[in-house]
Amino acid sequence: MFKIGDLDLSLFCTCLLAWVTVYYLLFYLFPTRGAEWQCRTITVSHALVISFMAGWCCFIQGPWPLTDAGGPNTQLQIVTATICLSYFIFDFSWCLYYQTEGFTMLLHHFLSIIGLLVTLLVGKYGTELVATICGGEITNPLLQLRWFLRETGHKNSLAAEVVDWMFVCSFGFMRLGIGTILLYGYFMQPTDNLGRFGAICIYSLGVIFWVNIMQFAFKKYSGNNRKKRASANKSEGEVTTNGLNGVKSQKTLNSEYINSIPSQGELKRANGCLNFDKKHLVYRKQNGVVKQDGL
Repeated sequence: MFKIGDLDLSLFCTCLLAWVTVYYLLFYLFPTRGAEWQCRTITVSHALVISFMAGWCCFIQGPWPLTDAGGPNTQLQIVTATICLSYFIFDFSWCLYYQTEGFTMLLHHFLSIIGLLVTLLVGKYGTELVATICGGEITNPLLQLRWFLRETGHKNSLAAEVVDWMFVCSFGFMRLGIGTILLYGYFMQPTDNLGRFGAICIYSLGVIFWVNIMQFAFKKYSGNNRKKRASANKSEGEVTTNGLNGVKSQKTLNSEYINSIPSQGELKRANGCLNFDKKHLVYRKQNGVVKQDGL
């Protein structure tokens, strides 16, 4: 067993290998899903497991973060921080490779990795760290559920709207409500400057995320946008309804449109040359994809 401070490298490597293995296993089990789908599935799994472990540390085992912050790490806190560190390194590497996230999210991941490393290497701050993990990760499944609903074509459904508001309310309650209480209690205790600096950084990122979320919510659910989304849903329903009130499906419309396009044989003159006097577009089909050639 090779350790640096409280960081057990064998446990860390085992956890990191486990995340990577599950990631590629998901490709085998669900081959039709893309890389982001599989990664977000890992994210949900991590959020559920780590929120339970961090919550157990805070509310069952202790120490209590509002009165006993800054002390040495317990064994459960070390295991929780190690699992969380392995996930964040996996996810941070994935985000850098696929370039799916913006600067704020990448900064959040980077600071999280630094905070977890410092806690494990120094051997303290575990109490306040697991409280932060619990408050931050407990709302993550709702964030991922929003993405899954959007990807499966339910972006403007009632379920998506309910999940949106659940996420907005829970994020604000945890990051600004509980987060502010924890930050105030942390500064009221005899904690050192390094711990306070880390607490301010994570809290500030939460405020930035909250501002972005409120801007999104206002833009999406303001009066004009709500009317536009309702109109879009109505139009979409008319196009995709098959056999209802005589309205044709989009598939039927596409089929009739392609079948009505003239072929090259129909455009040829009797001498076999193409008739360029007719301003048609000729379509060709390659590998099941209809492509357009202009004449």
